[in-house]
Amino acid sequence: MELRSFSAAVITVALGAAGLAATAPAATAAGVTATSVKSASSNGTTVTVSTYDQLTGSTHEDLFPSVISVSVAVPAAYRYYSAYGAPRTAEVEWIATASSAGDPGCVLASRDSLGEGNGGANWTDVLYKDTDPGSCTVTVDVWATRRVEGHPAASYDANIRVQVPLKYVAQAFFTDVKTSRTSVTKGGIVTMSGILKYDDAYGLRSASVLGGAPLHVEETTSSPTNPAAKWRQVATIKTASTGAWNVRLKPSRSASYRVVYPGSSIYLGAKTSPSPIIRVTTPAATKLSAPKASLSTVKKGAYTTLSGKAYVKSGSKYKGYAKAKVTVQKKVGTKWKTVKTVTASKSGTWKLKIKATSTATYRTYIKQTSSTKSATSRSIKVTVRR
Repeated sequence: MELRSFSAAVITVALGAAGLAATAPAATAAGVTATSVKSASSNGTTVTVSTYDQLTGSTHEDLFPSVISVSVAVPAAYRYYSAYGAPRTAEVEWIATASSAGDPGCVLASRDSLGEGNGGANWTDVLYKDTDPGSCTVTVDVWATRRVEGHPAASYDANIRVQVPLKYVAQAFFTDVKTSRTSVTKGGIVTMSGILKYDDAYGLRSASVLGGAPLHVEETTSSPTNPAAKWRQVATIKTASTGAWNVRLKPSRSASYRVVYPGSSIYLGAKTSPSPIIRVTTPAATKLSAPKASLSTVKKGAYTTLSGKAYVKSGSKYKGYAKAKVTVQKKVGTKWKTVKTVTASKSGTWKLKIKATSTATYRTYIKQTSSTKSATSRSIKVTVRR
C-alpha cells in the first residue's frame, strides 16, 4: 500500500544535560507535528526523544507511521588491564520502554528495546499506531547498567525518564457542496449545503466527518476567481454530528459565497470553492387600471362585463403587461374574495362577464412573480336594483 507523502521537519538536537529541551517549529501540513525534543542524562548516559516522520516518499510494511525516535548514547566502555596484562572491555546494557497517556489515539505499536553498546549512539524507533488527530505525552524510561568485575568505581546504574508531548494534526476538507440557484429575485432565498470531513496525512484510514465545527459564511461582490477579491463574513453556522451543514442566504446584491472552516489545534482549516455569482434581480413594477363595468347599475340577475388593463414598467415607461394573470376580487364584509383569475391579452387588456345578484364592490390584483412586483387596482361599485 502506497502512503501519502508528507514533508515534516526532522528535528536534531545536540545531546546535553538533564532537562535540556528545544521547541520545534509547527508543521505546515497534515500529519505529525514535531512539538519538542528533549534530553536527559545520568552517569554519562544520555537519552534523547524527538518526533519526526520517516515515511516521506516511501512505504512502510507495518502501515504505521514512525513518528517517535529514541536515542540512547552510552559512554565509552571502561577499559582496564587485568593482572594477566590482557585488555578487557566492559559493555553497557540498556533497556528503553515507551508508553503514552492522554488522547485515546496516542497508542504505541512498539514498546521495548534492548541493546548493548561500547560507546556512541544506539537507536530504536517507536511506532505511532493510530492516526486519530489529538495530542498526548510520550514517556520513555531507560535503565542502563555497567558492571566491571573487580572495579566497583567503574560500575553504575542509570535510570532516566524523558517525556515529550506529541500532537497529530489532520486535514479538514469539504465534500458534496451545492448551491440551490444562480439567480434570485431581490428578497429571495439561496441555500448552500455540504459536508465537512477530515483525513489523516498517510491515507491509512477512510475520511471521517467533523461534527460540531464552527463555519464562517463569506461573501464577495468582486470576481471570486480574483486572488485580490475581498471577502466579508455574513454568517456563522455549525456542522451537525454528521458533518453536514446548510445555510439560507438572502442576497441583497449580486455576489459569490464560500464557506470557511478556520481550523483548530488539531485540524487544519479548509474552505469551499467560491459559488457561482448569484445574480440578484429587482422585480419590475406593475400597475392596474381601475376596472370598468359595461353596466354600473343592473337588475338583479342581469349580467355586466368588467374590463381593464395591466401594465409593467420597462425602462422609465409602462407598457401593456402581456399574458398577465389578473385576479378579479369582490368585497365581502371586510375581506376580498376571488371571483376569477383571467389571463390578459398580448396588449395587457382583460375582461370578465359576471352575473350581478347584489350590489358589490370589485377590484383587480396581480401577484408578485420572479420578475414582476404585485399590484392592486382601485375599486368600482356595481349597483343592483330590484
